Amino acid sequence: MDDTVTILETLLEWYSQGEGVALATVIKTWGSAPRRAGSTMCINSKMEFQGSVSGGCVETAVIEQALTVINSGQNQLLEFGVSSERAWEVGLACGGTIEVYLQAITGQQAEQLSALIELKAENESAIVIVELGKKTHYEVLLASQIHCCKLHDQGVAEVLNKSLRQDRAIVLEKNHNRYFIQPFNPQLTGYIIGAVHITQQLVPILTPLGFKVSVVDPRTAFATKARFPDVEIITNWPQEVFPKLNLNHRTAVIALTHDPKFDDHALIAALHSDAFYIGALGSRKTHARRLERLTGHGFDEKQLSRIHAPIGIDINASNPVEIAVSIAAELVQQLRKNE
Repeated sequence: MDDTVTILETLLEWYSQGEGVALATVIKTWGSAPRRAGSTMCINSKMEFQGSVSGGCVETAVIEQALTVINSGQNQLLEFGVSSERAWEVGLACGGTIEVYLQAITGQQAEQLSALIELKAENESAIVIVELGKKTHYEVLLASQIHCCKLHDQGVAEVLNKSLRQDRAIVLEKNHNRYFIQPFNPQLTGYIIGAVHITQQLVPILTPLGFKVSVVDPRTAFATKARFPDVEIITNWPQEVFPKLNLNHRTAVIALTHDPKFDDHALIAALHSDAFYIGALGSRKTHARRLERLTGHGFDEKQLSRIHAPIGIDINASNPVEIAVSIAAELVQQLRKNE
């Protein structure tokens, strides 16, 4: 959702300049809709906009309605798709349907959105609860504050936690009202152990997927800016580095040296964390020996099953580029698991 934060920053800049502004958010999709729930677009009274709610299909119609919302202060819930009279006009006649919530931004919302951006800058997990209606009511909560939600009960807390864990925006219906639940998680981080050839191929794949990538390798002949020009390089030993890192549910740990003195310390730290992905390069025999070593550190079979090894989805990869593709695919698969 980092692109959403950029859009919100633009919205707040327009607002501070005295422009009337509206925020359009995809709250629900069906079929082949091109953008996920949570995708946003901001529009000002000059019909300038940033972001997208459909990849181009319905933007013109949303911008037109945004002017009405800005002028009236009355929010609108828009639906586009095969059941809409404007389906062919807006380009969704292939079967997709999207529901877009279009809201005018006032001082209260601007304050809440500004606070949200600050939380994101501090790398905090937060969740936004928007009561859908002609007038918008916001609630911005840290992950640790979910139990304080005004809708609080055990079922709601579970829904909010699941939304955060899966990084998935949803609509919640409760007490005859509808609420849009949008998670804002820390940036995805990937720690790759080993400045090897596969790593050189993997870094430029993970970066556009939204990962902040760090390469950990004390071998300074391998870990050079010439080989990794656009990535953080950490040349300390993994046993020095990993105990100090914040490995969380947005972290992937990828061990690529298949050398125990490098990989094992990183894997031990990852297994003690909430990292959503742990992968290790090596054959099945190599991994069997690895499991024996890690068992000696007190890990049981269930804990060790979190390690993806041999690493990557099986696509019969035969070179570093293909192995990198298989690893990236497995990361996405785990990230979106159970959606």
